[in-house]
Amino acid sequence: MATNRTDDSLTDRITPVITDEEKILNAQMYKNAGNECYKTKDYRGAIGKYHRAILQLKGVGQSANLGRLLGVEDSHTLDNTLTPKLHEQLQALKMDCYNNLAACLLQQGEPNYKRISEYCDNVLEISPENVKASYRKGVALYHLGKYDDAEEILKHIYKKGRFNMVPKPTIYFTSEKIHVYTA
Repeated sequence: MATNRTDDSLTDRITPVITDEEKILNAQMYKNAGNECYKTKDYRGAIGKYHRAILQLKGVGQSANLGRLLGVEDSHTLDNTLTPKLHEQLQALKMDCYNNLAACLLQQGEPNYKRISEYCDNVLEISPENVKASYRKGVALYHLGKYDDAEEILKHIYKKGRFNMVPKPTIYFTSEKIHVYTA
């Protein structure tokens, strides 16, 4: 015989709040799943996994606010400070997921270059010298017709000695396109 619950308080019906550590762990699992999709050239699947990872990461630090709103006060919901190690993991995962999203979008038949540029900006906010994000942003800007900006970024990478990321023909082609475009 089933027992009926007579206590209708809100806190009894609330699903336990996921800790920041669990959100970061979930994000890592989604990112890893996205990497597996990418390896098999399932770019659409990878994009979905990376987006799920980012959603988990966006929730980090939000548990305390939610707990206060719902009247739940325990040590897990009120401690919204991240340890340096967790903060480092959070930043690294954000950087990887946004960089990988940009890579996936570049593989699509009709890439969304504006979105690629935005994702690269998210990476460059965390790591301004990230070569992959810089290169992908340069490619995106080129295709958006922002040739001067693209050339500046690609030449910067090349001058830093990162030849393997920026082949000379890309820079030359960009420079030539600028010459034709501005003439």
